[in-house]
Amino acid sequence: MNDFEIFTKNLFSSEDISAFTDQIELARGLIYRASGSSFLEKVAGKISGDFEQAVSNLESQGKLPKTPKELDKFLDSLDGFVERLPRVKIKLAFSPGREFLAKVSGWFEKELGQKIILDISLEPKIIGGMVIEYKGQYRDYSLSNQIENIIKKKQGNNAG
Repeated sequence: MNDFEIFTKNLFSSEDISAFTDQIELARGLIYRASGSSFLEKVAGKISGDFEQAVSNLESQGKLPKTPKELDKFLDSLDGFVERLPRVKIKLAFSPGREFLAKVSGWFEKELGQKIILDISLEPKIIGGMVIEYKGQYRDYSLSNQIENIIKKKQGNNAG
């Protein structure tokens, strides 16, 4: 596991990435404050708990840069790493909760062998199930598609 992966364990969706990027920018703004303090002391209580915990873990292991300039470069690299995480587009008929996102993201991570970010869009007309798009592959596991296929099959049987 590289040093950036500790930051991504609770990132599941594009919305999470956006919020995380905001946390990076907030942390970046705190780098140059209170010279002589550790990075953790500068950001403690001012950034999200997950971000703060990751900073704490890396700092306790001596893996965080010490100077503001090096920290700024570290945050740039972290931002780039997170933005390059592969995305899977998913259409759902409902707005998913964190538990659902964690399970689906975990399944993709297990199957594909890498961290995956879900790019969720709401599409009520699919009724249920999901439509998945990844690296040019498209799979429609929606209820509306299944209903449509049943209707086509029955119409085909009635025609003959």
